[in-house]
Amino acid sequence: MALRRIRNAGKAVEELLSEVGQRLYQGAFGSQGAHAILQAWDRQRGLSGQICIVSTLPGVLQLPWELVHDGQEFLILRSPSHLSLVRRLPLHEESLTEPPFALPLRVLLVTARPENVPFVDPRSIARELLDEV
Repeated sequence: MALRRIRNAGKAVEELLSEVGQRLYQGAFGSQGAHAILQAWDRQRGLSGQICIVSTLPGVLQLPWELVHDGQEFLILRSPSHLSLVRRLPLHEESLTEPPFALPLRVLLVTARPENVPFVDPRSIARELLDEV
């Protein structure tokens, strides 16, 4: 009996996550232009992409954007496409002077390992990062 209640509670939470994700999707991609861009990318299955959330409002940057859901699935978990999510403050005018920098450059890479998704070797993610840097 207790196990059944736990399962039911888990299903309710899962449905709530999907609902929150769909509301985020509507907020971000509800306009025709944004929706058209996302659909064009979606037709290019297998290509990697990036959703960049840019805001000066801390509340916007703190929203669980990883839950973005198009009504069928969570975009971040969509396979075989590779979609990453970035939150950041707006960039301001570039400085004419270079910021101080000294080697070595240290990067902390955190990777999620969701269930029911094919294994992604974290070394391959790090390799792509190094190539970009």
